[in-house]
Formats: sequence, C-alpha cells, structure tokens
Amino acid sequence: MSETGKYYENKVAAVTGGASGIGLALCKAMLAFGADKVVLADINKERLERETGRLEGEYPGKVLGLTCDVTSEDSVKDMIARSAEFGGGRIDILFNNAGICAYAMAHEMTELEWDAMIDINLKGAWLVARRIIPHMIRERSGVIINNSSVMGLRGGNRLSHYAASKWGMIGLTKSWAIELAPHNVRVVSIHPTGVNTPMNDGLAELEGATAIEIAERSAGNLLPGVPWIEPSDAAELVLYLASDRARYATGAQFTRNPMALARALEKLDAAHEPTHAITRGAAHLCIVDPSASRLSAREGFLGDVFASHPPIAQRIIRLKGMAYQAAKQPAE
Repeated sequence: MSETGKYYENKVAAVTGGASGIGLALCKAMLAFGADKVVLADINKERLERETGRLEGEYPGKVLGLTCDVTSEDSVKDMIARSAEFGGGRIDILFNNAGICAYAMAHEMTELEWDAMIDINLKGAWLVARRIIPHMIRERSGVIINNSSVMGLRGGNRLSHYAASKWGMIGLTKSWAIELAPHNVRVVSIHPTGVNTPMNDGLAELEGATAIEIAERSAGNLLPGVPWIEPSDAAELVLYLASDRARYATGAQFTRNPMALARALEKLDAAHEPTHAITRGAAHLCIVDPSASRLSAREGFLGDVFASHPPIAQRIIRLKGMAYQAAKQPAE
C-alpha cells in the first residue's frame, strides 16, 4: 500500500452517487488507500449491486451498498443510520456527490424541472449532511466535501437551474464551515469541469448530440483535445481534501479543470494583460475563501487563485481595483 494509505486508515466514508462516475472512482481510491469502511449510496439499485459486489470481492468486509433517494427524508435517514452502524458509530468523510443535469431555457422550463434540479442537487446535499453532522460533532472530527461544478463559479447557457443548484452548494459549504469549525469539522466544495461520466450520455441523448459534443459545449476547456477530465482526476482532488494533508482547508472552493475558469476570467476583460498571464500560467485553479486572506481591496474581492498542487510560484496582480493572487507551476 502507498504511504498515502495512512491518511485513510480507520476512516469511514459515505459517498452519495457512489455507484458511478466520480463517486465510484472515489470509493475505489479510498479503499485502495486503506479506508476502513466505505459506503456507496445510490438511487440506481442494479448498478449499485453490481459495483458493490465487485468491490466487496476485492475488499471483503469494507464495503456497503445502500439504495438511497437523497430527496427523501426517510430514505436518507435509513441510509445514514445503516452507514453509522456499519462504521461502528462513526462517519468520518462525506462526499455529497449525488446530482443531475439537464438543459432548459429559464422561460421555457417547467416548475417540475426546476424543483427536481434543486431538490436533488441542493436540498439532497443538505438532507444527507444534516444526518451525518451530529456523528461528526460527537467525534469532534470530520470532513464534508460538496461536489459542485465549474458552473457553480460562473454559469451556463440553458443551465440556470443547474447553475443555481451548484452556486447554492457554495453557500452551504461556507455556512457549514463556519458552523462546524468549533467542532473541528471541515467543509469544502469541489468544482470540476465536464467529467467523463454516464451523465454525458444522457444529456447527449436528450440533445441529439454526441457525448463529446456535450462536453465541449459546456466545459470550454483550453487544453486541446481535452473535452473532459476523467472521474479519477476529480477523485484525486477529493482524496487530498479528505485527508489531513488539507487539514487547514475549510470553507473553500477548489476547481479541477483544464483552465475553463481562466477562460471565463479572460472573457471578462480580454484586453487586460494580467488576466492573460493567469490564463497562460496556471495549471489548475481553485478559489479559496477570501476571508482567510488579507488581500482585500476597497473595490471588492474576487478570490485567491492558487494552483491545485505544489510546487507553486505565487505573484500578486491587480485587475480593475480588485486583488487577485495568481499561482502557477514553475516552468520545467
């Protein structure tokens, strides 16, 4: 086992949307790196049973698959109770990952479409967390990682309901971080670009397009030939944030994308050279809670921008009176 395994020994993790995509990739990685118990919670019973069976064969006694509808209070309550029992009363890590996506113009979508998006992506995260938080408070330890999206940092055409649900995840993350800090519980959110998951296939079918076209349309990545990232790419970021290596990270937003966010920043002021410097230089970006920084300009604050992994070289630039901290990996 890699030395990384020590970060997850004796840890119990619960992952919603755990039977596919990022959730499944994280469950596999957690187990590979020594997690004591991992709970896969998913609404798709057939897929859940298949993937749980595979993992149980490789990691006997360490895996539990539970069918769960995150919009149902009763379903969530049962899932959390059984997860805690499986984990010996503890749940150390929650990855709020269950979610959906669909396209609709704001004036054309139905109330049912709006409610479904908000209920699953946003309310569902709260329903799950509110049952797990008491376990973490009792243990005076825990990490909640909310899976938002790069759309939760900008917006998207025909995605207002999706973007609203993902922006809402930031509010949950920052508020819970404040509430739970006295109990030594950390809360962060991740904001991946388009990820190569089965969700793309469903969107492609609805749109009469290919999955690649869906990814390129929504992600806007800069790197050529990278329409999306893989589930394992996003899972690696969660692995880091769930470990003690990120012990001082809370209330913060972390991205994993080939510069999709930098492209959005570039469009805000295409003529301003420092913005282009961010776009050219950084390998990954994350927006870190500005309350943790003293880089506050009178005109407002956009956020601290850091590279996802060290080593990094930092420099301070200013754009239109707002303080930015840019970070980039030094040239080879």
